[in-house]
Amino acid sequence: MKAALTARPDYRSAEANVNAAELHVRSIKATRLPTVQARLSDGQSGSTPTHNVNTYALGGSIEFPIFTGGRIRGEIQEAEGALREAQAALDANRSQIEADVQAAVSGVQWAVQELETSGGNLNLSRQELDLTRERFAQGICDNTEVVNAQERLEQSADARIRAQYTLGLARANLARATGTAEKTYRK
Repeated sequence: MKAALTARPDYRSAEANVNAAELHVRSIKATRLPTVQARLSDGQSGSTPTHNVNTYALGGSIEFPIFTGGRIRGEIQEAEGALREAQAALDANRSQIEADVQAAVSGVQWAVQELETSGGNLNLSRQELDLTRERFAQGICDNTEVVNAQERLEQSADARIRAQYTLGLARANLARATGTAEKTYRK
C-alpha cells in the first residue's frame, strides 16, 4: 500500500491539493496581523545638471486591519471548507487505491491458482492420452476414444494458455494499481 501511495500520481496530486489548501488557510489567517511597511528612495533635485543635490526620502507605515474582521472571517471559513473538500478527496482517493491494490492482489492470487490447476489438468490429460493410446494398441478401445483424449488434451493446453494470459493481465493490473506500470511495462 505504501508503495502505491507514493508512486501513484493521482494520490500525490491530491496530497498537493491538501497542502495548498492548508497554506491558503494560513495565508488568510495572516491577513489579520498588522503589516509594517518601510520606504526609502533617493534621487537628485536641482534645476540644472550642475546644480543637482542628492535627496533622500524615508517613510514608513503600520496598517491595522480594524474593520475587515467579518470579511477575513468569511474568507477563513471558505478556505477551511475548501480544505475539508481537499481532505475528503484525498481520503476517497486513498480508499480507491487501497481497493484497487487489494483487488489486484487477489486477482494475481486467483490467476496463480488457476495456472496451477490448469497445469495439473494438462498433466492429467497427457496421462489420459497415453493410457488411451496403450488401450488402443492393445485393442481394448477404438479410435474415437483416442481422438476424444487428444481433444481434451488440446482443451487443457488452451486452458493453460488462457491461465497464463490471465496471470499476465493480473500482474499488469497490480502494476497499474501500485503505480509502477510505466516502470514495469515499457513501451
